[in-house]
Amino acid sequence: MVHRTIGNYNLLNDLETTARPISNMKYIISSLLSLFQSNEVQPQPGLRVNYAPYGHVEKCDGTVVACDHARGVLVAWPRGGADWLPKHLLSVIH
Repeated sequence: MVHRTIGNYNLLNDLETTARPISNMKYIISSLLSLFQSNEVQPQPGLRVNYAPYGHVEKCDGTVVACDHARGVLVAWPRGGADWLPKHLLSVIH
């Protein structure tokens, strides 16, 4: 691997130190976007979801327990038990 320097700056080290925060920032941004995006994905048990009716998040980081066409999706929340909710009001956490 070739280290290129300009003046006192080592370009390879600068690239390596800025790449890590950028990948962390991408993860943070995608997590935040999942709070406000509704997805047309069929929920499967074990999938992590947020409850976002009317475009704002009311409950976050729930886990899908079961799916029923008549009742909707059963989601277990870290605090607050479990609820049957319509799948179109859920956004998937990627």
